[in-house]
Amino acid sequence: EEAAWTALSFALLLDQMPRNIYRTEEGLRLVYTHYDRVAHAFIRNILSPSSPIPRPDTHPVIRLSAAHRTWLYMPLMHSEDLSAHDLADKILAEFAQELEGLDGYNGTKMWLDNYQKAAKEHRDILERFGRYSHRNAALGRTSTEEERRFIEEGGATFGVVQNQKGETKKVNAI
Repeated sequence: EEAAWTALSFALLLDQMPRNIYRTEEGLRLVYTHYDRVAHAFIRNILSPSSPIPRPDTHPVIRLSAAHRTWLYMPLMHSEDLSAHDLADKILAEFAQELEGLDGYNGTKMWLDNYQKAAKEHRDILERFGRYSHRNAALGRTSTEEERRFIEEGGATFGVVQNQKGETKKVNAI
């Protein structure tokens, strides 16, 4: 049980904390090039058959909680590697199938459904552009005309505020 909670805590620390602390282009560059890589490697490791601990998402304290499980999988969604999305999709489909056979758990099923919709939105952007366009400015990448149009027309930036040129705006977080 302690390993499951620690794994979830570590995933949140690596994935969510940096996103909420570093809200400038320079900070987001650190998130995308350092923290995301560490978080992704950590999650891949603990979900693999060769993990030094049993899979934390299948431990009884977390297994039937979509909220806990999806926070654990978030580094996979944040990855620009489609194989990470493939792994997450597989795990989420297995989880959804397990929930189908259970009475109740309506909130859990609703949470999982919403997460799967968000995961699809992320995947669609990666399949369309091969990367998350809203990260281009922070990573020093040149946006294509199609990416610029996507952002200008209100394409998803997942909370990363963009200016008119598709560059990250400085955001003062509380």
